[in-house]
Formats: sequence, structure tokens, C-alpha cells
Amino acid sequence: MAPQAQKILNQYGLKEVNNVAFLHSTPDVIKGLLLIQNYVAFGYPTKHLVAELVRKRGHIKNKDGKRMPITDNNLIEELLGASAGVICLEDIIDALVNCGRNEFFEQVRSVLWPIQLAPLKEDSTKASTKHDATGAEIKKRNTKVVKGGYLGLMGDSINEFVRPLI
Repeated sequence: MAPQAQKILNQYGLKEVNNVAFLHSTPDVIKGLLLIQNYVAFGYPTKHLVAELVRKRGHIKNKDGKRMPITDNNLIEELLGASAGVICLEDIIDALVNCGRNEFFEQVRSVLWPIQLAPLKEDSTKASTKHDATGAEIKKRNTKVVKGGYLGLMGDSINEFVRPLI
């Protein structure tokens, strides 16, 4: 992997395999995603998927920088209440979904610990595909979406990809 791609992955908070990061779609972020599209899958999640991810796998950084599950709204209010006006789990989900209309997205993102997904498990019939031109067998997890894999811009199909991994 190129050093530039490693730097972008670290900048986006993708330091481990199967991590989830929420990003605001700006021109700079899109340029970065295009540079690392051979290493990540990205798309447009629904509010229901974001809520499911945060509720089941979400953790926050407490004042000491320790990882804690999101179980108590009082902890959320202590960390984000005064500065961002976020007082409960629903406010965190709303800030992540409406990042363009919500000025508190970056504050919520900085407190949210990277979400770790379960590893991808697939049966042998879905694990590979035939290349159109050469007929060679290609492993799906290592190919781009246009060839039937799981890397690159997945658009709305990111919801069906992520849901079994939660």
C-alpha cells in the first residue's frame, strides 16, 4: 500500500480491518476516497443502518480517552452537552445522518470510537466470480464493485453489505 493511502486511511480513522468511519461528503474527502477505493468499500447508508450500527457496536471516548459502550445518556450529555447540545443517543444518530445540515458532526465524530464490524463470511458460491474477458476466476473480496466485488463506491448497496456484519 502506498504511504499516501496509509495516511488517508489513518486520517479517516480506518486504522484496522473492518472499521467503520462516518465522513462528510466534501470534495477533499471524495478525492481521498478515490485514492483509497482499492482498499475500502463506501457508500450512502440509511438512517436505520446508522442507528443500528451505533446502538449495537457504538462506543465513545470518555474524558480519560478510554473506550466505553454507549449505554448511558448522562455520559453523552457530559461529553457533548455543553459544547454541541447533544444529550442522548438519538442526537448522536441524527448528527451522523444529517452531517450536512448539522454543525455538530465533527464534535460527535471526534468522541465516537471507530466501529468494528464482524469479519466477512461468505460461502464458496459467492466468494468468486468469472472475469468477463479472460474467463479467469477472481476472488470477490479483492476486486472492485464494477467487477462484482466489495471494494469502491457501493452506493446504496452498502446497506445490504454491512447489515449481516453488525
